[in-house]
Amino acid sequence: MSPVNAMGAKQRRRSEGFTLIELVVVIGILALLAGIVLPSVDVFKLRANKAVAASNMADMSRVIQQFYTQYAAYPDKWDSLMDHTGTAFWAASYDANKNLVPGLDSELTGGPIPGSPTKLTIDTIANDGELRSLTRMGIRNVLDAGAASAGDFPTDCFITTRALATGGTVATINPVDDDGKAIINHLYPQQANSAAPVVPTGKHLVVVGIGPLNTIMGNGVQEIPLYSNRDPTQEYCRFLAVFEASEDGSPAALKTVLGSDGDTIGSETNEYYKH
Repeated sequence: MSPVNAMGAKQRRRSEGFTLIELVVVIGILALLAGIVLPSVDVFKLRANKAVAASNMADMSRVIQQFYTQYAAYPDKWDSLMDHTGTAFWAASYDANKNLVPGLDSELTGGPIPGSPTKLTIDTIANDGELRSLTRMGIRNVLDAGAASAGDFPTDCFITTRALATGGTVATINPVDDDGKAIINHLYPQQANSAAPVVPTGKHLVVVGIGPLNTIMGNGVQEIPLYSNRDPTQEYCRFLAVFEASEDGSPAALKTVLGSDGDTIGSETNEYYKH
């Protein structure tokens, strides 16, 4: 075979496909690239969720304040975070078959995941002055969870109206939980002892969810956003509003908006820059 024909035959063999060694090398390179790129995608997604959450928290705080400016009162019909009895948290749990029963984020109530923070606790409206502090500002009714067959579980299960009353149950920040302390320090930064922060005397923090039946719908927003860092099929994923009520009857005021896991906007931005 002439040198020209030999070269042509070699080129034809090369054009027929990759050799086994070449395929192994290509697959190895692709695997290496995937190992580099995929973790970056996860980090990018986490950062995007944190940014969206922080933006939505700021937006919800703004529209609640705009509602107040327009109507001289806050919206009504907040999610109580309580079950159908109106006396206990609508908390996540496990059934007899060890299947997760949806409910509030474990970081709010401490369960069902062992060792979770307990950022919230249950309290009662202390007196008629505190009740008046809330109702005079338009916060008159909360929505408890309905029966298991009602609502679009788990996100929109709060459908049963309950009028606020002296002695009625409400969610509040847990002052003995480390994460609860962090929230109180965030709301009241001038503490004598940040390791044991306290809410000012005569004041009371009331925590409620911003659900789709809230009267802010159509009066500031067309859709209540979901908290982007959680799975809405497994737990409550609405933002939380924290109001400061006063036992002397002076007007209640919005203090902040939290994520459905109790994270503050500062926590969200810190997590964004950390990753």
